[in-house]
Amino acid sequence: MNKEKEMVLTIDGKPVALNGFVRGIIEGALRGIVSSLKGVDPDGEISLAIRRKKKQ
Repeated sequence: MNKEKEMVLTIDGKPVALNGFVRGIIEGALRGIVSSLKGVDPDGEISLAIRRKKKQ
């Protein structure tokens, strides 16, 4: 069974288009990192958000 994959990258709320090469690099890196964690399924859905703290 071939699962359709969706990947969305937004920067400052604006969507960024990703080509197949970049999508593959991002997915491979994240799944590799997740596979080293105990108790998680690296083949499951992964959501990641990185936010900078606002300067005071």
